[in-house]
Amino acid sequence: MEGWTTTAVRDTTRLVSESPCMGMRVVYDPERPEPWGVFAQRDLFEGINWYGSFSRNCPPEILHTFFADLADVLERDVVADTEAVFIGDGQPVADAFQVLAADGWKTTAAAHGTLRAASNDGLVLVTAGAHRSQEEESADGALRFVWSVAPGIPEVSWSARFSSDTPALVMAAFNRAVLYREPLIRFTSSLPPEVLARSQAEQDAAERPTECRPMMPKATELLAASPGLADSEVLVVPAHLAGPGDRGRAVSALSRANGWTTTSGATARFWDSPCATIRVAQLLRTDPEPSYRVRPSEGTWIITGAEEALAAPLWQMHLSPQTPAEVVGAVTSFLARASAEGHPSATRRALNAHSSLSSNLVEGGWSREEHGHTIRYTHPFLQVSYSRSLLSFSRHEELDHNSPSTHLLASRLDSRLTAWTLAGTTSTPHVLISAALEAATAPEPARRAQHTVPQQFLPFIRVLPPAAPRASAARSGTARTTGPESMPGAAANPTTPRRRTR
Repeated sequence: MEGWTTTAVRDTTRLVSESPCMGMRVVYDPERPEPWGVFAQRDLFEGINWYGSFSRNCPPEILHTFFADLADVLERDVVADTEAVFIGDGQPVADAFQVLAADGWKTTAAAHGTLRAASNDGLVLVTAGAHRSQEEESADGALRFVWSVAPGIPEVSWSARFSSDTPALVMAAFNRAVLYREPLIRFTSSLPPEVLARSQAEQDAAERPTECRPMMPKATELLAASPGLADSEVLVVPAHLAGPGDRGRAVSALSRANGWTTTSGATARFWDSPCATIRVAQLLRTDPEPSYRVRPSEGTWIITGAEEALAAPLWQMHLSPQTPAEVVGAVTSFLARASAEGHPSATRRALNAHSSLSSNLVEGGWSREEHGHTIRYTHPFLQVSYSRSLLSFSRHEELDHNSPSTHLLASRLDSRLTAWTLAGTTSTPHVLISAALEAATAPEPARRAQHTVPQQFLPFIRVLPPAAPRASAARSGTARTTGPESMPGAAANPTTPRRRTR
């Protein structure tokens, strides 16, 4: 939000964002049950006009939409020299519900002026009670306006509350945010089974390729075999949805390479290059201490590279826990070869080798789209994409995770659900991203012990017995559009440019 300032309160985990006029504050305090709050105060020497709070599970996309709308209303007030965002503009509370009624929500009026609105699926209930004084609300903590979302699913349920004097135009802004239509990007591991099943069931069957529908029970039936077969080997197609697999395979090249050392810490295991400029780490557990920072999940791979031995990192790469061992192994294998000479300068030369990443993707059939400050390349038939941000941030901002990733390789189950990601800073070597892309889009099926195949991926993959011919398995289809067998030149990896005949 332009002109707003954000500061961290010293010796606390609290963040405060303040409007240019200092009349509006957004506060984030992760130690509170309702960590998000917004406070409107027209006169700094008087009390607060109104305030709102949001519980921990409130989607950040909804908060972002609401705060941006609120900032726009505040800016219009400043230009017009009005105070509608603080004291209202005479609009009745019922008008704030019109946006919900227009979307098909059922609205009712109850006794004592109470208004209610419920979503069509019954998962969202909005209540506007009778007006109460600030003293009354402070005494019992019950606020006038309440949004209650999915109370029967504790893992994702959330609520929002606003005090009595909140203007109707602010209520309308939050109602518009609740109707947010864009698909949300989430890791399937963070979704409870009820939500994941509901999301899959709501997908339009026409969006799924015909050959995918009979594949779904195929995977389920095979993996529902007797427990004694849990360690038997199976083939998974497409390979990028096979799950992490064996960690040893991800770092086998480092274990064999000369000079690489392995150490184990309290929360992670480390592999260090002989030239002491490359470090590969996998988190074994997260730090239990509270923090306002978002911590990587257990199983996350973090790879850093420095200019000289023991210097501060120059670049960083994060691979989320569900990243297949083949993808991590492709990156670590390149690092093992790049550091073979044991000298920082030789390692830098190998990692900085020219790589025509963008042109290779286009020539390999990947589609290219520009969205604002981001260029996105999408695989022709797999749910794999590579995005590059055009925004510029300092190295310290990137390493402290105060900026979006410049490079993002994403494996998706469908248009809404993300399986795993690889995120890199601006200086992350392109040759490493190319190696990961090539492994992620390899046509060969991935070999897995049956019990390691992620259950939440089953509707999107095909699982075959190991006796299946390799060519047949590789052509058994994907969870997106037509199978690779129908693609010209599908035998070649699409990340590699095709040879042109004269």
